[in-house]
Amino acid sequence: MGTKTYDADASPEKILYESQKFPLQETLGFRLQGMKVYHTVMQEYVVYDRGYCRKMQTENDLKVGFSKYFSDGLEIRHDLVPLVRLIKNDPYQKQMINSHSYSFLFSFYQN
Repeated sequence: MGTKTYDADASPEKILYESQKFPLQETLGFRLQGMKVYHTVMQEYVVYDRGYCRKMQTENDLKVGFSKYFSDGLEIRHDLVPLVRLIKNDPYQKQMINSHSYSFLFSFYQN
């Protein structure tokens, strides 16, 4: 999380490289690095790696990615969306959004 993943004294090449990884990070304040989701129908984990996440170029791409994360293959867990909004509106997160990067692990378990 955070809008920058480079130091203030980074070279222009480093800044360009970092900003191209996940263009939405500057506006949203976070980027996805990967996801691992249990797919109930296939009865196996589906892994969405860093390459998959880097292909997310628009907010719609991000919505598709989150819908995959919050899905078990049968339905999307719409009940978890308010939790994401709570995190997005958290005062601590707002304070950190213009800082250098930090990590946040989002995990849930469903029986």
